[in-house]
Amino acid sequence: MAKRPSPSEALQKLRSARPYYSGPFHILRTRMKGHDGVTPLDDRALVLIAATLIEQSLEGAIASRLAVGADTKPLFKGARDEGGVLGTFYQKGRMAYALGVFGEQTWKDLEAILWIRNTFAHSPEDISLDTPEIAALCDFNFIDRLTSDWPAVMGREKPTVPRDKFLEAAYNYCWVLEAEAHFASQARAEGKIHPSRLRCCVDNGLLSSP
Repeated sequence: MAKRPSPSEALQKLRSARPYYSGPFHILRTRMKGHDGVTPLDDRALVLIAATLIEQSLEGAIASRLAVGADTKPLFKGARDEGGVLGTFYQKGRMAYALGVFGEQTWKDLEAILWIRNTFAHSPEDISLDTPEIAALCDFNFIDRLTSDWPAVMGREKPTVPRDKFLEAAYNYCWVLEAEAHFASQARAEGKIHPSRLRCCVDNGLLSSP
């Protein structure tokens, strides 16, 4: 009879699974918006899953700036999967900020997403992204600073309600962090330095109107 894996091993595999490059975007743009006949997730599920995907993307962005071949498991997971020195969203975000992956404006957005995530994770109340205290955190720098001509650049209308604002920010931060990791790793292999796109677009406001 085959040995049954321990619950910790089995659950760790589920927690560690990360979709390939386009996976997070498919989840955030399709499943959560209710496209292709899929029932859209409620706000609590949307926030918790989106925050998890961003956290995974932060890991990739950090790893791309470490020494080639560095073992990142002790950093993110710990020796026994009990949590490494960069085991939380907050710790990963602060480290990515320190490494120059992004600047202050992006960090403020990610911190707001973390506050929203923690509220949904721990509050037993019937809350939503329209709850005033939460909606106030959905005015993200990404949406305000990226560009004044949103439809032409993004191919869709600028979001105006909290759920759409949150989804847009989460989707794009996840996408750009994944891209940052890919191009930074590629540049490092070629002995080059990859300039952060998040710093250019959001933190420095280079695509914003004067």
